[in-house]
Amino acid sequence: MLDNMSLKMVKEAVKINKSTVKIEVSGGVNEKTIRDYAETGIDYISLGTLTHTVQSADLSFLFKGI
Repeated sequence: MLDNMSLKMVKEAVKINKSTVKIEVSGGVNEKTIRDYAETGIDYISLGTLTHTVQSADLSFLFKGI
């Protein structure tokens, strides 16, 4: 897991790793930078922006007379 690393740092980590283990990048990746990170040779990308910007819905089910 490479968390909050710059693109330059991720590229260096991929070189060091030499495909020995799967690499996931997380933190700081967004819709503008995802392609750049994907092209480094990593295996997985986590995008927190998918869940950080979602507004939740408050659903309440009231059952009376049970």
